[in-house]
Amino acid sequence: MHQRLTLALALLAAVAAVVAVTASAAGTKPAIPQRDTTGDTPGFEEQGGVTPLADAKTIEHWTGSYVDGSNGQTYTFTMAGKKPSLNQSSTTPADIIPVRVVFDANAGYALDATSKADAVEDSPLFSDNNYTYVPGHTSLDKDGNEYANFTRARLTPDSGQLEDITMRAQFNKVGTGYHVKLGQPTVYPTVTLDVPQGKGSAFVSGRGIVYGLVDSGWFSAQMMNILGSNQIDSTHLPIVLTDNVMLFDAKTGGNCCTIGYHGAAIPVGVGAGSTNGEGKQQVQTFVFSAYSTPGLFGGTDYIADIHAQP
Repeated sequence: MHQRLTLALALLAAVAAVVAVTASAAGTKPAIPQRDTTGDTPGFEEQGGVTPLADAKTIEHWTGSYVDGSNGQTYTFTMAGKKPSLNQSSTTPADIIPVRVVFDANAGYALDATSKADAVEDSPLFSDNNYTYVPGHTSLDKDGNEYANFTRARLTPDSGQLEDITMRAQFNKVGTGYHVKLGQPTVYPTVTLDVPQGKGSAFVSGRGIVYGLVDSGWFSAQMMNILGSNQIDSTHLPIVLTDNVMLFDAKTGGNCCTIGYHGAAIPVGVGAGSTNGEGKQQVQTFVFSAYSTPGLFGGTDYIADIHAQP
């Protein structure tokens, strides 16, 4: 039986968040090559997982399991917040870490997310809005059948943060006391990330939009350093934010493009029973998110606003 515990906000990424912004190629340097995004398949991933102790110092979470009807296997999962059956509310503290990505391959050209942090903070990820579930816009299983837990929620108006509303609909908890909220984020000082030759480059799309691609394996290692150097509280959800910088597999040139992912890990330099953990294992849940320009991926119109990982 394959079991894997992953601490992350469901559909996160988020709060893996991709927020619309107007951009152009004005003022770009001649060193930036053109690359058409036609054929790219932007999406989300999950990176990193741990098996935490029951009393780990981390975000509030609960564990459940389900049986896959296609193979009879039981899978265990861990999700943020309180167990839906309790009809209780939780609020996870959040942090935003903007990243200025500098490309050696483009003579030091940089894409800086500093100016995007306020827009993310003001977005529906952190502010309440009214939502109505429209008939016909439901999730389907692999056989094309509508999930039963959407039947009532999709016809019911609700108000709250985007991810809270999504979770309430998923568990058919619209109108109950169940909530999975994010606290107003703390914005950290911008981190500069210098991308060496061969690990990434800036490009100009066929629509004249400047964007960056960075090797996913190399970036993941830098991600751990960013979280460790900022000494993020393991009970918080840090969002590492880039400006139009996505990830791809440099070894194969494929898997383009990852616009967000979530994961969990033991913080760099931290072991079980550390002082900061007050004798408890620390587990850091985290999110990477690219702040994307509408139209970057051509006809992929859904990459234009807030997005959530399925």
